Amino acid sequence: MSDSAAGRYAEIKTLYLEVRELPHEARRRRLAELAASDPALAAEVADLLACETEPGGPSTASGDPAVAARPGERIGPYEVESLLGTGGMSVVYRARDVRLGRPVALKLLAPALTANPRARRRFEREARAASALDHANICTLYDVGESEGRTWLAMAYVPGETLAARLARGPLAVGDALPVLFAVARALAAAHRRGIVHRDVKPANVALGTGDGGAGTVKLLDFGIAVLADQAPLTVESATAGTPGYMAPEQVRGEPVGPPADVWAWGALAWETL
Repeated sequence: MSDSAAGRYAEIKTLYLEVRELPHEARRRRLAELAASDPALAAEVADLLACETEPGGPSTASGDPAVAARPGERIGPYEVESLLGTGGMSVVYRARDVRLGRPVALKLLAPALTANPRARRRFEREARAASALDHANICTLYDVGESEGRTWLAMAYVPGETLAARLARGPLAVGDALPVLFAVARALAAAHRRGIVHRDVKPANVALGTGDGGAGTVKLLDFGIAVLADQAPLTVESATAGTPGYMAPEQVRGEPVGPPADVWAWGALAWETL
């Protein structure tokens, strides 16, 4: 492969990994931006997204959302109320625990991945990592289970928005940013003390609580690709799991990662927040 062809391939791969992590609407906008500047590059990325076997969210290449659950539906002891968001391998709903009458964030494995053993193992690993952590700045895991072939996690519901949604309106003032960044740092320190490396620290995985029950709270979310420090990943392919732009050099190279990889990502998060 020529140097120019290798460079083009690397560019396509990087953009593909970036775009596949985005929710449906953000993905559509990013592809439109690429098409405006480089139609051929956008077409290559779109082709990869259309052919992937593990979609970057519960949306098909045609843009039609795959339904994991519907409002009013019961999944285990939880009644689904509304869609909160989508991620690389899951769909998250606001739901109500009918036993305790409290709201929860109900995270379901994306329908296209329910038969995928590696996706199920990653989902289960998130439950194990989250259950090992008890910290004010880490989203609390309430429950985990399977109902009618659907695997789910029930977590504390934090009313508000993600840091990514907030930054879409512009960076934060220093006085507003520091409490958020310190909270994320405390969450990571707690995880690292338990030997857990998050590996995907980014604005979309930081919840900013607002309103009753959530005012002033900052929660680190999504331990879906977390590993024990120096633990081998599930597969060679998953060694580079993460989000381009926040990944430490050793993570990009597919080498074993430890807490310094999360510190690198925290630095990128801090730069973007400010």
